[in-house]
Amino acid sequence: MLGALGAGLAAGPGKGEASSCEKAGTPEQAAANGAAYLTDALAKDGHLTSALAGAEDQPDFGNTADAVVALAAQGATEPAAKSLSWLEKNAADWATQSGPAAYAQLIFAAHATGADPRAFGGADLVQQLGATGPAAEKATEAKADEKKEKESDSDSGLGVWWFVGVCLVAGVGIGILISGRKKRQQ
Repeated sequence: MLGALGAGLAAGPGKGEASSCEKAGTPEQAAANGAAYLTDALAKDGHLTSALAGAEDQPDFGNTADAVVALAAQGATEPAAKSLSWLEKNAADWATQSGPAAYAQLIFAAHATGADPRAFGGADLVQQLGATGPAAEKATEAKADEKKEKESDSDSGLGVWWFVGVCLVAGVGIGILISGRKKRQQ
């Protein structure tokens, strides 16, 4: 649908609407047909369902978020809002478990419907997404390096004394060996 509309993932609310399917003579009609199909698929529960062979059917959070973006871009705001509401109530655990891509999909869905991704179901999706990125990893690594440095600083005095002690014992041992050799030679 987004391709037929010429919209990207960061699409905003559109001006069309979901109607019944008709012969698609134009890209706009093809998008309207897609919106009608998604509206029907989301009508029962407000979400799409994943049906994998050998597995129990379960909610499909990622495709539901993508459907919200597509519906909003088409202008089918009512079904998009219903599904977005379902995502706000149910997608937090999924996003935490799935990581950055899940947060991004939810942010796109919120943006497409005009909702605030910083107040999505009581969570700040933008902050949560940022916490998963390289800056967060670098901050964690920097803290770990700082902790190691402090530990090595506090242990460095003890380490130096151990080294000095080992060298003294080795020196005494070498001195005794040399002294013993000289006594045997006399």
